[in-house]
Amino acid sequence: GTYAEGTAVTIAATPTAGHHFLYWNDGNHNATRTVTVTADATYTATFAQDTAYYTLTVLANDNTMGTVTGSGTYAEGTAVTIAATPTAGHHFLYWNDGDHNASRTITVTADATYTATFAQDTAYYTLTVLANDTAMGTVTGSGTYAEGTAVTIAATPTAGHHFLFWNDGDHNATRTVTVTADATYTATFEADQPESIDDISGAITITQQSGNQIVVEGATGLPIAVYDLMGRIVAHTRSAQAATRLTLPRRGVYLVKIAALPARRIIIM
Repeated sequence: GTYAEGTAVTIAATPTAGHHFLYWNDGNHNATRTVTVTADATYTATFAQDTAYYTLTVLANDNTMGTVTGSGTYAEGTAVTIAATPTAGHHFLYWNDGDHNASRTITVTADATYTATFAQDTAYYTLTVLANDTAMGTVTGSGTYAEGTAVTIAATPTAGHHFLFWNDGDHNATRTVTVTADATYTATFEADQPESIDDISGAITITQQSGNQIVVEGATGLPIAVYDLMGRIVAHTRSAQAATRLTLPRRGVYLVKIAALPARRIIIM
């Protein structure tokens, strides 16, 4: 306005929403002030935009697999380093925006969330496949494998020998095992034996018939029991005839016990 010399005039600077007053051109920082008119004069108020603050949230997909840093409230335009650190036995994969750098710098422009994805390291185990006697047979399947791998192990007898069983009791010469820890599988081979065993006691004999059957002769009226190598009864009877036929679960090695006579080992091939 136009004022008489010596008039005291109040001048004021009022910012609009989202802005703030800084200072007058003469260096005064009071938004409202009184000046005394002594000559023509110009006063310019300087305004600036308010600083925006945003929230940065940094997360892990599983806190047991890894930790993260960088969360907080920052002024717009701030450069912030966020980082993902895996725990033992785990590794960092990526952030939710697809970035694969475990440690990175981002510029704050709005509220934002960054989630780090971790995963468990793949465990590797040693599978050892052995033969009880390498002259009797060979084996395959040894190696180092990732946890959960299905591995085929095999036992192949040499001429004049046959496979009996693995050390865990499995009777399949070729089988598939799933790797979950270090493990050793030993194949037991044995030399082929005659199918007939004579002179068990006097006239008592055991003869292998077709498939996995045996015939016990000369044990009329005596109890007969057949055991597997784990001590389980797999067949039993009391013979009422001169020749008694028993069917066994599978081919393999068994113990035959007839009455009070010593047990006799037989091999069904």
